[in-house]
Amino acid sequence: VTVAVRHGVTQHSVERRFSGSDGDHDPPLIQRGRDQAAAVAEELSRREAFDILVTSPMLRTRQTADIIGARLGLEPVVVPGLQEARFGVWDGCTFAEVMERWPDEMAAWLSAPEVAPPGGESLSELVSRVSAAMAQVIASHRGSRILVTAHVGTIRSLVVAALGAPLSAMNRMELSPASITTLSWYADGNASLRTFAEASHLESLAAHWTP
Repeated sequence: VTVAVRHGVTQHSVERRFSGSDGDHDPPLIQRGRDQAAAVAEELSRREAFDILVTSPMLRTRQTADIIGARLGLEPVVVPGLQEARFGVWDGCTFAEVMERWPDEMAAWLSAPEVAPPGGESLSELVSRVSAAMAQVIASHRGSRILVTAHVGTIRSLVVAALGAPLSAMNRMELSPASITTLSWYADGNASLRTFAEASHLESLAAHWTP
């Protein structure tokens, strides 16, 4: 079983900026994000124990993993390959800014999984990278309950891989910060999606924060 947790919010999340694994755009969690990480850690502590906690190398996921690991008594293990997609020249821009400056490139990227942002990574490349990284983790920890802190792109990649869904479905998946997605991987190569984007554990925070 693999339980994938999206990181808590950053300032880029709040401003709806592309925040990939290119350049200098590796923002930390803001206080709301740390609160979300603490809430998901508390939720996970009530579930069956995990054997290992792995995380994307990016700062926001490592910070989320540190908060979760401290609550669960697990030392996070950084796994290269689980980081967010590379968005190239779009990194750090808002969606609106990209639509204004690169309308044709954005339309092509949204319509075809094989198209990459200028200087970036296509969805098909992202899925291949994430799937390879996760396959190594699963092979090294067969039969274990694996906890992963990662990104929207990473978790969407795992979901389409598990379901055998078309990559075009990725842009139709909504994943809240600090949400929980659970997948099962079987020895015969099959997989299943057990839960997607659980977020009820964050309801107590809603009264303290505005969107």
